[in-house]
Amino acid sequence: MKWQSMNGRYSGEELASMQKDAMERVREMQRRADETLRRSNADFAPPPPKAEVKQEPPPSPPLPPREPPAPTSNIGKLGNILSAAGIDQDRIIILALLLILYNDGADQLLLLALLYLFL
Repeated sequence: MKWQSMNGRYSGEELASMQKDAMERVREMQRRADETLRRSNADFAPPPPKAEVKQEPPPSPPLPPREPPAPTSNIGKLGNILSAAGIDQDRIIILALLLILYNDGADQLLLLALLYLFL
């Protein structure tokens, strides 16, 4: 090591010199880090944008008016019962998934996680 004092105390000149050396090492490390960052950014820099030639597409013919689809219900009778009990569709799906996985012998940790989401 460069700095060692015989009596364990440093003079003011030695402290100033150590601070100067430390600052030079910090600047050198920062310079190296900046250089490395610049090189890595240059590797990932996007290519310069190409000049775009805008061509407008030919106008499309107007579409005939569509009738709105008839409302459909995907939840069925059980869903209606659960909805009446105050359980929303997201919870119905989680509950159904819980039942299916339980019947298939799924991992208990997975079932507990789904149960947590259900609550």
